[in-house]
Amino acid sequence: MKRTWKYAATFSLLCALTFAGCHSESEKFNPPESSYKAAFYMYSDGNTTLRVKGAAVTADFVKAARTQPLLGRFFTKDEFGGDGRVAIIKKTFWANHLGSNPSVIGKNFTLDGIQYTLIGVMPDSDSFNIPEGAQIWIPEQKPS
Repeated sequence: MKRTWKYAATFSLLCALTFAGCHSESEKFNPPESSYKAAFYMYSDGNTTLRVKGAAVTADFVKAARTQPLLGRFFTKDEFGGDGRVAIIKKTFWANHLGSNPSVIGKNFTLDGIQYTLIGVMPDSDSFNIPEGAQIWIPEQKPS
């Protein structure tokens, strides 16, 4: 009996320490690499054309995000895999290229010649910087 108690106590301590370590790591935005595909896009809003870093993301990416948009909304499950041509941008992009204008939600633009609708603006923070330097995110679509 003594031996069982000793192992149980050691196991409990390890579980507690593991949980504490995992809990602090879970506070960080750390989606699986398979949940996004980094890319560079040609962005155009009719007035400006520029190359911007972004990513096509899966629903797993959205589940891993612990940050809410500053403006607008995140993707819905119906926007993945179909024709959900919507996008979210980073606050820096919004400020530098769209004048921090809140009325940009719902506006259309193109990425690589395909029309998208802007649905959200994400904060500039280390907790939402995947892939590094990304300024725009779109839901991943089925290959055509």
